[in-house]
Amino acid sequence: MGNGEALIMTARLLDENQRRTLGILAAAAAAVLAAGLLLEPRRAWSALLMANFFFVCVALGGLVFAAIQRLSSAGWSALFCRVPEAMGAYLPVGAALMALQCFGVGKLYPWADSATVAADPVLRAKTAFLNPVSFFIISAVCFAVWYGLSRSLIRLSRAQDERDGADLSERAMRVSAAFLVAFSLTFTAAAILWIMSLEPDWYSTIYPWYLFSGLFMAGLAVMVLLLLLLHRRGLYRELNSHHFHDLGKYLFAFSCFWAYLWFCQYLLIWYSNLPEETAHYVTRMANGWKPLFWLNPIVNFALPFALLLPAGQKKRIRRLFSVCILLLFGRCLDLYLLVGPSVTIHPQFGWLEVGAFLGAGGLFILLFDRTFSAAPPVALRDPYLVESLHHHA
Repeated sequence: MGNGEALIMTARLLDENQRRTLGILAAAAAAVLAAGLLLEPRRAWSALLMANFFFVCVALGGLVFAAIQRLSSAGWSALFCRVPEAMGAYLPVGAALMALQCFGVGKLYPWADSATVAADPVLRAKTAFLNPVSFFIISAVCFAVWYGLSRSLIRLSRAQDERDGADLSERAMRVSAAFLVAFSLTFTAAAILWIMSLEPDWYSTIYPWYLFSGLFMAGLAVMVLLLLLLHRRGLYRELNSHHFHDLGKYLFAFSCFWAYLWFCQYLLIWYSNLPEETAHYVTRMANGWKPLFWLNPIVNFALPFALLLPAGQKKRIRRLFSVCILLLFGRCLDLYLLVGPSVTIHPQFGWLEVGAFLGAGGLFILLFDRTFSAAPPVALRDPYLVESLHHHA
């Protein structure tokens, strides 16, 4: 098969048996979650929140990457931009699961309990924002904005299969700009509402940025893994060492950015030593959480930093693959440390949490595969495609 045929053929990440297996896995995870809601409802709702939020972040990370590439007129990534675009296919499922989460707010969020709010003047001052109705409305608005703008971006991308893409690229730039501005506002609200309000008496102005750094790092790691798997299946054979080097630089840079925000938040709260701020870290330094707390920067920063620092290592496919797996484990750990101590006194990561992550992950891959295979993997009339095909050649 020639290069031209490889560019225009539709392709799937999964074969029929793999799709069937993932479907069974998702159904099994739903059964596990249903059992958990009967046996350990508080822990089951937290497992659903963590798994769904993780893959919503992965989907948004891919879309943010695609929007940045479009807005900056980046040529090097034009070859594979349909991979991050297809990652947004999880958003409707994420919205449905977050709507389901509304039935569990009373189990997870102190602000949903009227007696707790009545006894806490801080919570009473926040009731306009922190209440079950706001949770539903703000969540619905966030998903509607993300999905609506992402669909516009995908439609413009797919239109480049039919006609020359110069004017379409201009329109895609405007949609990308709108998406990034809207995303910055909506994700800030979502980060505070969904995760930070698990501890409603505590706050950090760095928190939305901190969650964004993790979101983008998780999205990058999944995008690189998908690219490597598709490359192994014979797709995107035009990817060269310079493409992988640039992807490795992205992973390296955002690992450092995450570590910077992690350290800044910790240092400023440690230095000021105010009881209303230190409570967040006191909880994570006791009852068995401390080893996980210090493992977090090692997995998310120290090891990726050492593995990706040499320029040549960023070009090695196996090294990139292993770093992406490591970072995804680190992202799960970081999210667990954000949610877990608000739900259980001691670390508990077992059948409920594993089942929720596997189920949501199976749905994510199935939806990505269906969306990605619905169009050619490359927009042949993208004006930047030639530049991408000859990246650093």
